[in-house]
Amino acid sequence: MASAVGVQVPLPALNFCLVPKVLTGMNQHQQMSKPSLSGSESAKFPAEKTPLWEDAVVIVSIIVLWPAVLRRETIFSRIAMLVSLILLVVILFRRLKRLHRLAGHEH
Repeated sequence: MASAVGVQVPLPALNFCLVPKVLTGMNQHQQMSKPSLSGSESAKFPAEKTPLWEDAVVIVSIIVLWPAVLRRETIFSRIAMLVSLILLVVILFRRLKRLHRLAGHEH
């Protein structure tokens, strides 16, 4: 029984012999719903990794917002926010282009 602030709440008993059956059933469902790709089929769908500089720009852009959050904006922080906004738009278009390219390979 669990106790919190003097209140006792009965916990339901778990039947542990059913848990492996449920997990096995879930794994079988996942395997059936996802067809496995052979080596030749996976070559048709090239997986592109996100460039490291894109991830770094996103993180730096979040950091650049903090002067505005703390109400300590200066001209330099406003310029940094503007530059980060422009870079984020460029990253958005690059990622959309990769997404469309991937969608084109599926059809």
